[in-house]
Amino acid sequence: MTVSPTRILGIAPRARKTGVSVLVEGELVFYGIKSPKKADQRTTLRKIESAVEDLIPNYEINCAAIEGLPYTQQKHSLSQAVFDRVVNSISIHGIRLYQFNPKDVRQELIQKRDPTKLDVAIALGDRFPELRRYLVRQKPWNKYHYSTLFDAVAVSFYCARKLNQQLMGERKRY
Repeated sequence: MTVSPTRILGIAPRARKTGVSVLVEGELVFYGIKSPKKADQRTTLRKIESAVEDLIPNYEINCAAIEGLPYTQQKHSLSQAVFDRVVNSISIHGIRLYQFNPKDVRQELIQKRDPTKLDVAIALGDRFPELRRYLVRQKPWNKYHYSTLFDAVAVSFYCARKLNQQLMGERKRY
């Protein structure tokens, strides 16, 4: 029987910013956006990698969930480079890594045909009241900025839900 991970690092990699979250036994204990100041690609990659690497020992992470990139961002882009760097960093630590399609995450969390990122953000604000302050009406660039935060929380919450379902299925067999 597998033991369900209780410390999940959620990551939503983007070109110039990366959303991160940490769930410990279903509770949101850390969330943020790592966005290095405008710098060259190498510096940006190093800073994002360092930020993720710092979270692993600080929260004793035993599982990571990363949001997959949309197809349009997969070839020769900074987003892909960030994604690859974060995945490599996690694998070096020997942490289980799960990659999820953003559309699957939204559909599972909202249970409707074409849920939007805003639908997910509202649902997460209901589940985690500390996130509600990021839902107030804001300028368009703020909405984009905070969407990476909500994506990271969504992917870690989705991972926790999937792993719990898997664990419950294993318990029923014994």
